[in-house]
Amino acid sequence: RAAGLDAMERMASDVMQTGSVSSIDRDGNEVFGIDFGVKASHFPTAAVPWDNTTADIVGDLKTLGEQIKQDSGIHSDMLVCGCNVIDYILNNDVVKERLNFRHAELVRAQMPDGMDRGATFHGVISAGAYRFELWSYNQTFDHEATGVKTYFLDADKCVMMSNKIRLDRLTSAPARPFGMDPTLAAFNPGRMASSEFDVTPFLWTNPRRTAIHLELATRALMVPVQIDGWGCITTKL
Repeated sequence: RAAGLDAMERMASDVMQTGSVSSIDRDGNEVFGIDFGVKASHFPTAAVPWDNTTADIVGDLKTLGEQIKQDSGIHSDMLVCGCNVIDYILNNDVVKERLNFRHAELVRAQMPDGMDRGATFHGVISAGAYRFELWSYNQTFDHEATGVKTYFLDADKCVMMSNKIRLDRLTSAPARPFGMDPTLAAFNPGRMASSEFDVTPFLWTNPRRTAIHLELATRALMVPVQIDGWGCITTKL
């Protein structure tokens, strides 16, 4: 995976789990941070940890769904679970009871269906007026400060959202205070963009002008459009 894609996915996961973005250097120091002001009530911690089979998982989901609906008008229909959370849900006493109540289809589990880049579909679950697609996500990145493989989505967190909410990628060219050598302009292909990247080439020569060097760079920020349109439950501390 390209480092640029990991960086953007890291920002997206930070936004969905905390409502903010924080970029750190290799020493663990924050070099950039922005808080989008999502309400704290959208990031609850389960009163009873979900690894307890008697935890009120359905009630917790219903409560957060109602909070999101009240604050944004958005009807949530998707759960994206850390790799531990999917087991907590499927091992829960109430959820298993609902699995046996097949005609009402309060829960419908299926064989996991893997998708690109780590997402897996497990079925659907109902909680009050809400019917959620149930996904898990276990993709990892190399942490900047520790070098340790780290989950983009915390193993014990569950993100609730609508599949229609927008998380936009904003990009800009890096600052070039001295500009580019005008004699190289004819060789510059200009801005290069696709669904996966958006970069601006920069060309320069070595001191003897015997070679042309190319750098591809961008400045990117993931920005939520519908503030308060999602939430994240910490299922276990």
